[in-house]
Amino acid sequence: RQSNQACIMIADATGHGLPSALLTASARSCLSIFQKQSDEAGRIPFTPQAMMSYLNYAIFDAAHGHIMMTFFVCIIDLEKKSLTYANAGHNPPWLLKKDGDTYFPHSLNSGGMRLGETLDMEMPPEVNLALNSNDILFLYTDGLIEGKNPTGEFYGKKSVRKVVLEAAPQGGEAVVKAVLEDYKQFSQGHPLEDDITLVATRLI
Repeated sequence: RQSNQACIMIADATGHGLPSALLTASARSCLSIFQKQSDEAGRIPFTPQAMMSYLNYAIFDAAHGHIMMTFFVCIIDLEKKSLTYANAGHNPPWLLKKDGDTYFPHSLNSGGMRLGETLDMEMPPEVNLALNSNDILFLYTDGLIEGKNPTGEFYGKKSVRKVVLEAAPQGGEAVVKAVLEDYKQFSQGHPLEDDITLVATRLI
């Protein structure tokens, strides 16, 4: 975060095990450079597209197209009250917009390919959205919607959406807690086949 800006990212490498972990480490090293340059500049000097371009190079250089990474990045400008994002194949996060006492989800998808598929791939377009006070941003990985119960049934996006919208009036922390509790009840202790990451933040 820098002054009136905040950058939020979520990513997921394909596959499991050591190769995916090493690819994630390479991506994390690239992102640490973004953070250092932002610290030095006192602002975020990269657009979402620019960050994806550098990250795509690092991922392809590390895996040569054998492992890819879905990636979502957004820059929130608190002064301009705007959110600018790009999405490279990641499960679309939701921007929950408040209308009265009800929240409505807007899917944040820009139609991009996964990073690391080709060296010269076209980066996904950037999308700019206006923000209002108390909007909630919810991000997750596919391990959540693809989680199963003992009968092999998927938890699914509809289940996530229902719980998120019910908990949204209580804020981001309540959203995360409600989703995790509902998922635990659904899965009945069935072992995870993929890791789960979810983030929710209320913009004030």
